[in-house]
Parts: sequence; structure tokens; C-alpha cells
Amino acid sequence: MSDLSEIMRELIPQNDYHHRNGFSNHKIVDKLSLEEKSYIEDELIRKLDDSYNSLIIETLAYVKSIKALPLLYRLLDDDFSALSKILIATSIFGINNDLKMIDIVICNFECLEDAYQQICAFYYLNQFENEKTNHIIYSLIDCSNELVAYNAKRALKMSEM
Repeated sequence: MSDLSEIMRELIPQNDYHHRNGFSNHKIVDKLSLEEKSYIEDELIRKLDDSYNSLIIETLAYVKSIKALPLLYRLLDDDFSALSKILIATSIFGINNDLKMIDIVICNFECLEDAYQQICAFYYLNQFENEKTNHIIYSLIDCSNELVAYNAKRALKMSEM
């Protein structure tokens, strides 16, 4: 079990810039056996039920955790920021293609006032590969904030790939 505890520490490092900047745990997940993935999935759900963690949510989406769906749907109703709800809805969509998540993402995107949150949200909107979400990004390519406009154009090019 200590090996699995070590895998968990590698999979979800400390939540700070030094440990998470540019970090992806996909290679770690991809190397796990089915037994290890099952343990990790249960452990991630348990940890997420204790406290919100964006990397745990993204990891559960990456492993397409059906078991996590009840908790993720419940988190959508909790009092989290609009950007957090965008992440949760995107993760749910990534697991089960629930089309209702598109409207939730759009509604929460409209609540974002900070340019940096909008730029972060472009990444999530792209994951839907949907006309409605692409339209949101497209509507910002001529934004007066040059950083938002630049990143909207980049995001649209990413969705074409």
C-alpha cells in the first residue's frame, strides 16, 4: 500500500506554483495497472469529497471516472467560483458527454469578469468542440483587452487542430 500512497503523492502534488506549474499527471496515470487505477480513482474521489482540488477533478475526468459523477454533479451545486464550475462541468462532459454541461459552462463564462479567468476558461470551452462554446471564444477575438483577444484567437486555432 505504501507504493500506492507514493503514486498518490506523485499524481497530486502540493497545490502551489512550484509543484503545479506546467505539471501534468497523464503519463503517471497512463502507466498504472487496472488495479492501481481503481485504487487511485477511489482515493481521488475520497479526497475530493473532503476538499475541492482542481487537479483531482481534472484527473478524474482524464480517467473517465463514472464513479465520480455523483460527487461532480453535487459540486456543481456548491458555492464555487464560476471558473471552478466551468472546470467541473467540463470534467463531467468529458466523462459522459452530458450536453447540459454546455449551457452551464456558457452561463458561468458570462459571470467571469476577470480577463485572466476568461483566458483560462478558453481551454475548457475548447474541450466541448461545440458551436456554442466556440462562438463564445469567437466573440472575444476583437476584445479591447489585447491579451483576451490574442488568447481567443489562439484558442480558436487550437480547436481547428
